[in-house]
Amino acid sequence: MWSTDITYLTTIMRGIWFYFYLVNELWSSKVGAWGVAEREYHAVTAELVSRACLRERGSKRRKQPLIHHADN
Repeated sequence: MWSTDITYLTTIMRGIWFYFYLVNELWSSKVGAWGVAEREYHAVTAELVSRACLRERGSKRRKQPLIHHADN
């Protein structure tokens, strides 16, 4: 089961921050993909989940589907 999370990264300028995106496997905490962006946008998360799924399916040849969990 994979999970996504977005964390705010502060900068030296007040009111300016970056967004750290993480896709990880819940049971082992293995990082599937990560990225940093200037704004919070769903397309960034979708691209990272796709990248993590492609890498996982290609490396292990899984027969069972990958499950994605996101907490609003």
